[in-house]
Amino acid sequence: MNSETINTILDKSKNSDFIDISDNDIRPILSYLKDDIKAIKIYDGKVIITEIGLEIIHKGGWFEYNKFLNDIKDTEIRKLKIDLSLAEKTLNEFPRTKWFAIIGFFTGIGLSILELIKWLITQN
Repeated sequence: MNSETINTILDKSKNSDFIDISDNDIRPILSYLKDDIKAIKIYDGKVIITEIGLEIIHKGGWFEYNKFLNDIKDTEIRKLKIDLSLAEKTLNEFPRTKWFAIIGFFTGIGLSILELIKWLITQN
């Protein structure tokens, strides 16, 4: 998609300028913006910008908006990779942690029995 043409269409629709929707050159771009991106709506032959279209303009145009979306996707991918590595480390350490918990449980029971024996001895 031509970034300049998309920016022109969005700017014109923001300023309520006339856009010839019957022009065969921009018809596929209008369809793309309307159906796929949902940046514009067409009512009675008039192009109206949506909140997404305003956001595209606010971010600096189509190219900058795509760069912004790609940055978000890259950040999400990095976050997912980190989450996956942490989950793998947790699963790898689980058996060792499980044994520590079992040993701690039996140590606690043993110490409790020892204290109970001490208490019984002092009661007599």
